[in-house]
Amino acid sequence: MFSIDPSTGAYTPVFPAAVPEGPSFAADSQAYDPVGKRWFFLAGGFTPPELYTVNLASNTVAHVPLASCCGRLQYDVVHGRLLELGVFPAQPGALSVFSIDPLTGAYTLVFPAAVTPVTLGPVADSQAYDPVGQRWFYLNGGFTPPELYTVNLSSNSVIHVPVASCCGRLAYQPDTIALAVPAAQFHVQILLIVILALIGCLVLSKNAFP
Repeated sequence: MFSIDPSTGAYTPVFPAAVPEGPSFAADSQAYDPVGKRWFFLAGGFTPPELYTVNLASNTVAHVPLASCCGRLQYDVVHGRLLELGVFPAQPGALSVFSIDPLTGAYTLVFPAAVTPVTLGPVADSQAYDPVGQRWFYLNGGFTPPELYTVNLSSNSVIHVPVASCCGRLAYQPDTIALAVPAAQFHVQILLIVILALIGCLVLSKNAFP
């Protein structure tokens, strides 16, 4: 793995020879955890398929077997979980949303049978995730006109609306940078604000009654 300088195109090694050439990415089945510096991808060329975790903090690679393959991946930075929009083994006729434990490969259902049938799934690469609102967006080009799907994990609901064209790449822009702060860090920030407010009250009280 390497970084690319957008102004020059120069490469800088980050994790040399991280993964052998054998395991290949399944189409659009990858996600990145910016907090833990972990790159996840699904490799469907195995029996069973596998989830790879490339850790850029420790320069280590782990891979675990999975029960199915290969849906779309997104990393939920707010809730600290790896999500897949794909076929859950117990519900083969529908697309479900479930989390994957990178250490074991175990699945946990989040939104069972969210979209039926599976042909109503996303076009490759045409998907994005809102970690604050817990909404998964994707384009489906199998309609005339094509449609934008919104899979809401908070309410376990799905809506779809027609769009004028299809199907480019999607990205979600949060309203403010503050909304992208991980939940644990956000709670710490709130606690610090409360503590500072209490200290301020004590100082004012002391000044008011010498």
